[in-house]
Amino acid sequence: MDEPRIAPGGLKELGLINFGVSTLAGKVIGGPRPHVFTTLGRQRRLFRAWLHFSGRLMPGGSLPRRETELIILRIATLRACEYERRHHLRLGRKAGVTPAQIEHLDDLSWPGWSVREPRCSPQRPSSSRRSTSTTLPGPRYELISTKQSR
Repeated sequence: MDEPRIAPGGLKELGLINFGVSTLAGKVIGGPRPHVFTTLGRQRRLFRAWLHFSGRLMPGGSLPRRETELIILRIATLRACEYERRHHLRLGRKAGVTPAQIEHLDDLSWPGWSVREPRCSPQRPSSSRRSTSTTLPGPRYELISTKQSR
């Protein structure tokens, strides 16, 4: 899907601060203002709360940036979310995701993955672990932490 369901906001809809933040984000990633910024920015207080939340996940999270981008790219590939995939291909390359890894995003058996990388991958639930009332359709995700257990 190339056209967003909700039109991105401009200066009038976002306000001066949110418009400035979204413009700066576009410059940082080397592209246009991100649609997630210009859509959420329409709700000014929500946008600022979301910025705090997302900042703790991506640049300030416990996973290295390359692994974060690798996870996002795998999910976007498996869910056929081409808009997200295209956006994060550029970010993933900047973070160190290789062309070979990009080519094999949907192949967990590829021998080029490190020991750690498959553990950051979508894991399809086995039929024995499925519950008809509580399991959402699609893959489950096991995320590992780089922090030591105490």
